[in-house]
Amino acid sequence: MPRVSSLKKPSGKKVVDLRKKVSSGPASGQLKAGSLKRKPASTNFRPKKSSGSPKALKFLIFILIILVAATVASFLLFGGGSLSSNSLKLGFSAPKAIASGEEVLLEIDYENLDKVGLTNLELVIQYPDGFFYNSASYQPANQDHNVWHLPFLAAGQSGSLQINGQLVGEIKSDKEFVIVFHYQPENINSNFNETLTKKIKIEDALLEVETEVPTEIRDGDTVELKARYKNNQKIDMLGLYFAFDFGEAFILDASSTQIVKEVKELKAGESGELIIRGKIDSTKADPLPWLFKVWQWADLGQAKLQERILYHQDGQIDVLAPSLTVNLERTATAELNWGDPVDYRIAYENTGELEINQAVLKLQFNDLIDWPGFNNEAGATLDHNTLVWLSTSSEQTKFLEKIKPGDKGEFIVSVPLTKQPEDLLQRSPEELMISAQTMMSVRFNGQNKDFISEGLVIPVASQARITAEARYNLDQKTAVGQGPVPPQIGRTTTYRIYWKIFPGSKSLSQVRLKTTLPDYVEWQEVKDQPASGSLTFDSSTRQVVWQLDQLSKYTNLLASFDLSVTPSDSQINQLLILTNPTSL
Repeated sequence: MPRVSSLKKPSGKKVVDLRKKVSSGPASGQLKAGSLKRKPASTNFRPKKSSGSPKALKFLIFILIILVAATVASFLLFGGGSLSSNSLKLGFSAPKAIASGEEVLLEIDYENLDKVGLTNLELVIQYPDGFFYNSASYQPANQDHNVWHLPFLAAGQSGSLQINGQLVGEIKSDKEFVIVFHYQPENINSNFNETLTKKIKIEDALLEVETEVPTEIRDGDTVELKARYKNNQKIDMLGLYFAFDFGEAFILDASSTQIVKEVKELKAGESGELIIRGKIDSTKADPLPWLFKVWQWADLGQAKLQERILYHQDGQIDVLAPSLTVNLERTATAELNWGDPVDYRIAYENTGELEINQAVLKLQFNDLIDWPGFNNEAGATLDHNTLVWLSTSSEQTKFLEKIKPGDKGEFIVSVPLTKQPEDLLQRSPEELMISAQTMMSVRFNGQNKDFISEGLVIPVASQARITAEARYNLDQKTAVGQGPVPPQIGRTTTYRIYWKIFPGSKSLSQVRLKTTLPDYVEWQEVKDQPASGSLTFDSSTRQVVWQLDQLSKYTNLLASFDLSVTPSDSQINQLLILTNPTSL
């Protein structure tokens, strides 16, 4: 387990004696006796208006005078309470200045100046960032180690609380501690509190750290980050960790074996450095934020460790890179049918500070384009289902040669859609939509940068269709029927009937698909239950019905059932009809 060194300020510099007790006279951070006054408890006594004679009024005033006199006498007898001008003397002692990482001693002195005891004593300290608690002369009452419940304080009695910790911060910064002391006099049912503050200046550092990070690089360049450190003490420092943090946009170079460096022992006066090399993915972060920190793990006992930041610094690296926005949209809003032309608008804008030269424009489609019917007036090169334009492709594409910062424009492309596919019912809904995406590629600093638009998907209008098919074999190896083929007199042959339904480009409701079986055909059973709706057979009407409440657009559904025939002598040389026409 790494140990935290007892960080002491190096010799040769004036060291504050943190063990010196607070003097009896007023000191820095102390309040003078009598400067803290306790307010008397408020009363809500209000005499009622007299409705009687003047004698009754005089009697009431006499009673009030007696009550006031008794109250004053009780305060004088039992120590003054809220009438006392001297209740509590509070002092807060701490060094005025330290080196970052040095241990500090905070000492709070308190004295009861009243004539009655003080109870319910509670001390709360608000620590500044960078303070790490080590120990105290009393056990804290909470896990944050900043609340103490102190014992009863008799009249004239005093007490003190010492807190040891480690303070880390930037040089020339001030760290402010705030203490709030709560108490309650024995003879008053009210709580009081007093507040003191103390600032400690960070003047030096026990661990000297210097970072070397560029503020700007060209996109694609390898960036080098350095951190140099030195132990300024005359004692060794143990269990130090040094690390840069960049996020996922930083791609570590193969020459950099670590971004976290552990130094188990840094001897007095010893120096070292951490060097990180890599590249920045400007598409994920531009600028790139970075953080460097040094820390130790303090063992708090009971298998608990505390991370103590000894140094941290953050910043950002601006990436000098081209920046483009590319958008794709359809110019029309009318319903798109099979065989129709589709007009696209490509909009671009140079949103960066660099001029873009010789950009390459691409427009990619799925397989629903009728390429033989495409009018290639802009001189594109066809690469599978992708159109590619260079600045030299045509007059229309000369804008790709040079796009200055702030330049923007648009480019119109029209492509024809294919005729309706014959295998429409075998296609998924995604295959019945035309999808497109555009990008602009730029060569910069020896690498390609692609600026890609959002994908654009347009549904193609289609009519609802159904198919009914009888099968004995699905393929050469899979039989779904039984019995002799062709059918034989007196022997039973079973066939499977497949129903497929396609609603087209519009959703359908209350859908009813049905057929009637001939008298010589026997119903067997449902084989493939539909994913939606129900498939039933009515023996009285000999109807097979598939009922659906709702059918979403571009959804292909399938159901199947088995039928059987046993031919008789009268059916020799006749065509056997398994089902009558199926209707939707």
